Amino acid sequence: MSLVVGLAPSAVTKFKEASDYRTLVREVTTGLLAARRRAALAGTSVAFFVELPNRRFGVEGMTSGSFPDNIDVRAEVAAMELSQGSVARIRFFPDGGATGGNFLIARPRGGGVRVKVDWLLGRVSQEVEH
Repeated sequence: MSLVVGLAPSAVTKFKEASDYRTLVREVTTGLLAARRRAALAGTSVAFFVELPNRRFGVEGMTSGSFPDNIDVRAEVAAMELSQGSVARIRFFPDGGATGGNFLIARPRGGGVRVKVDWLLGRVSQEVEH
C-alpha cells in the first residue's frame, strides 16, 4: 500500500502534464483554424499570434489563452510577422493563402507536435516530433 501511495503524486503530475499538453495542442490548432475561417468570412486578413515572453496566444481581436510554464513553444514564421523577436504571427488572407509557418509545442519530457500552416493554401496540419 505504501508503494501505491508513494507513486501516486508522480502519476498525478504526469497526467496533468499530458493533459496540459493535449489541451494546448488542441487550442492552438483550433485558434489557427478560427483565424483562417474568420479571414475568409470577413474578407480581410486575420492573424493568429503567439507572444513568446508572455506565454500567450490567440486570434487578433479575440480572447487569448496562455500556455503552461512546463510546456515549451517555439515559432517559425515569416520575418515580416515577427515583431521585435517576441510576438510571432501567422496571417491568413481572404483568398485562402497565409504567410505560413509553424509552432512547435514541446512536451516537458521530450517530443511534441509541430502545428504547421501551409503558405499557399493556408492549410493547418500537425506533425509529430520525436
